[in-house]
Amino acid sequence: MTSARGARAPGRGRRAGGAAAAWACLSLLLLACSEPALRPDADAAQAHYLEGRRHQQSGRLDEAIASFEAGLAVGPYNEWARYMLGHLYLEANRNEEAIAYFRGALDDDPKPQTSLYFWGRALVAERRFEEGIARFERALEVDPAHEMSAFALGQVAEMRGRPDEALAHYRAAIEIHPEYAEAHEALARLRLAAGDEEGARQHRKLARSSDYQSPRRHLYWGRALMRAGRPAAAQVELEKAVAALPDDEEAAALLAKARRASAAGADGAAAP
Repeated sequence: MTSARGARAPGRGRRAGGAAAAWACLSLLLLACSEPALRPDADAAQAHYLEGRRHQQSGRLDEAIASFEAGLAVGPYNEWARYMLGHLYLEANRNEEAIAYFRGALDDDPKPQTSLYFWGRALVAERRFEEGIARFERALEVDPAHEMSAFALGQVAEMRGRPDEALAHYRAAIEIHPEYAEAHEALARLRLAAGDEEGARQHRKLARSSDYQSPRRHLYWGRALMRAGRPAAAQVELEKAVAALPDDEEAAALLAKARRASAAGADGAAAP
């Protein structure tokens, strides 16, 4: 999910690949993840983040990284800021620092899929493929609706010359988030390489019509979490879906189902 993300851009948290959709979520993540001003040091942290964004926009990546590190050090937990810092490390090709940072961040991360995802991406950037795969797989265990990790597994498979495996992972990403344009584009590329021009055309069309930030993203994540047997987490997403889409019958029905399952203690969430 991309509350780290896509969020899920990446809400939920949801790439050296998958980057456009992740970046598309950042403004939403800032709104969703910012801490109230009354929290200790929240104002100071926010000042660092704003300074970091200015540095980033001016191409001063090292200064931007320093600002986000400072904000995270003094402020309360902020998923958006961790998400941004992960992108900055990778954009600056500071992969070893990213590996160390996100390894350590797991100790106090209430949404560890974000740290696992960026840790995996940094490992892959260093061509430590098996280690990166293990982090993406763990992120999906923690958050079965983390489409960015599914997409990243597809990218690794492509890098290793395994197109059939890549297809399966890209399809899994789309099953989580049907409006994941980059996954559709990846599938179009692979279908074209396999000689399936019609399949490629369909995925390109879907990529053009996709809206990663659509209010339906909460429905998509809730649906994926229900399939995975995580009704408590699904309920959080589906409540957002119903608030945004009050006339959506599927969202309302799934929310009712999630609430019943949560009340019955049917959630099988994985421990971080």
